[in-house]
Amino acid sequence: VPNFEQITLARFFDEGYFERHLNKMRKAYKNRKDYLIRILTKSGLNGWLDIRNSDAGLHFIMSVNNGMTEAELINSAKAYDVNVYGVSDYYQKPAANIPNSMLVIGYSGISTSLLLTAVENLEKAWGCTCKIKSE
Repeated sequence: VPNFEQITLARFFDEGYFERHLNKMRKAYKNRKDYLIRILTKSGLNGWLDIRNSDAGLHFIMSVNNGMTEAELINSAKAYDVNVYGVSDYYQKPAANIPNSMLVIGYSGISTSLLLTAVENLEKAWGCTCKIKSE
């Protein structure tokens, strides 16, 4: 690596820019996560959601108790241009104790301005088939 880049990177660390950048990103992602959880809990989906592990990383675990399977939740969300991922994708072998409706929700790759649209689309994707609504 050329000296110029090495010196620039060294100054970036020595003068505290990296630490400031990390603090800025921590705050931005925390605000994004808090906003997403707030709009999820205020949405029509609230009665069907169980949000877990929201203090770890750039994702959280969400159980959706609307009568749909993990695959149905993923496919219907995808039909409305929202990507969610099943917890089962992260297991090496099938786990017997994991609920079938548990998803991994990542929020780092979507801007705050699009989160409300994403939640509205999830309401459309999952709201029509919710069995709890009619009970």
